Amino acid sequence: MGDHMSIPRPSRSLKVTAALTLASAALLVATPSADATEYNFDTCIAQVGSRIAPNGNEIPARNFARGNSGVCVKAIQVVLVRYVVTESEKSGFVDGQFGARTDYYVRLFQHQYRLDADGIVGPSTWGVLAATYTG
Repeated sequence: MGDHMSIPRPSRSLKVTAALTLASAALLVATPSADATEYNFDTCIAQVGSRIAPNGNEIPARNFARGNSGVCVKAIQVVLVRYVVTESEKSGFVDGQFGARTDYYVRLFQHQYRLDADGIVGPSTWGVLAATYTG
């Protein structure tokens, strides 16, 4: 006698579905983005703001050069790895540190794209880098 309420137990299929959903979510979190470059570029803009490059592309609001570090430098390095870094230099290149190797490859990239090869990732260089994210 009394108000005894029974709580329904989840069915076996519901338990399996829940387990598969959790496993899928864990896999998505553990799997790197299909386009890490886009992630780095968007994260960079989120951190430093944006401006428009001379070629009309949206670019980060800051210039970067030797001595800088962070996600914006990683975004630069990912493009450099795709376009100018030699095979033997690719391993460990994307480290977020704008050091001597990054400076060298920024200048090489600038030279190849007929930009002022000064090692500074400013509006013109960012504009070309941004074009490679979508191209």
